[in-house]
Amino acid sequence: IEWVGNTVYTTRQLDRMLDIKSGDIYNQEYLEERLYGAENAVGNLYYDQGYLFFQAIPQEMNIDGDSIDVRVVITEGPQANINSVQIYGNTRSNEHTIRREIRTLPGQLFSRTDLIRSVRELASMGNFDPEQLSPVPVPNYNDGSVDIQYNLVERPSDMFELSGGWGMWGFMAQVGISFNNFSMQNILKPKSWDPLPMGDAQKFSISARTQGKRYQLYSISFVEPWLGGTKPNSFSTSVYYSRMTDAYTFKDKPTATFNVLGVSLGFGRKLKWPDDFFVLSHVVGFDRYLMDDYQYYIKVGNGAYNIVSLTNTLSRNSTDNPLYTRKGSDLSLSIKATPPYSFFFNSWDAGSDENMYKWAELYKIDFKAAWYSEIVRNLVISARFQY
Repeated sequence: IEWVGNTVYTTRQLDRMLDIKSGDIYNQEYLEERLYGAENAVGNLYYDQGYLFFQAIPQEMNIDGDSIDVRVVITEGPQANINSVQIYGNTRSNEHTIRREIRTLPGQLFSRTDLIRSVRELASMGNFDPEQLSPVPVPNYNDGSVDIQYNLVERPSDMFELSGGWGMWGFMAQVGISFNNFSMQNILKPKSWDPLPMGDAQKFSISARTQGKRYQLYSISFVEPWLGGTKPNSFSTSVYYSRMTDAYTFKDKPTATFNVLGVSLGFGRKLKWPDDFFVLSHVVGFDRYLMDDYQYYIKVGNGAYNIVSLTNTLSRNSTDNPLYTRKGSDLSLSIKATPPYSFFFNSWDAGSDENMYKWAELYKIDFKAAWYSEIVRNLVISARFQY
């Protein structure tokens, strides 16, 4: 194999990337794939450095018996800068929520890796059909620049849930609604309501669950993925209330109750090291347990008890598609802990369950991992581990 016209990469580098050696069976289709089609093809070396006009033309030379020489003529061309980024198809999402996820910016060198990463970030928003995300580079041969068009197809991302059933404690029902493209700042703009203000990729959800007098749960949550609008720092908050009694049928009058009120505030940010797939998040939570003669789970059954906790989570998600993942991994390590009261206060235990649980002390460690590998086209194997 002979290379002609290469100045950016050496012959040794191109040989290593082509991965076809002297003595291999000659396969023209495989040669084209190694030059252009594969994820680690020779062409991607050039495309990631802005050489959008790169061409590699294989020529069959010196056919002698069962052997053939191949000459690959390379035309590198100029490095292309991005001239403009155009977005089409966003009928419900505001344009600024799309542009902040895109890695291909005007003035930068064209990069195929940045283009693929932009598609991944747009798919992760959940507001567009990931199977129809189609970025189109439009080369401008006159000035050596390129325009990039992102063709989006909006899909319904809001969810309404209504479910019911019958169990040992009677009828069970759950209702909830989640708006995954909510806009808090457009609440006072009637034109943006559909049915609530939409377009800023915020998440707002309300849910309720009941088993009659036996159990009720109500919750509300809100997530802002870009706090301040300039950096991918997320903010979240949630409130929930649950009530459990010892009533087993609709006719029984509850004599014992177990109420819980919880609130949480969270903050997360994307990291740049070890790579920008990492996310570090922190959640401060407060749960207050109000028990009235409810001695079913712990020794104490009366009084008010509290849990103040801090949860730190380090995660890395490099999956290529949230809807139908074909490759990548999803890892997370979470540590939840309360203040070490027993370390600071000798009276924390004092031989009394009531004293010990007034401010409960605990820690929890959670590790999850999932790896995805595409065996053949669209056949994916996933390995998972959880501790």
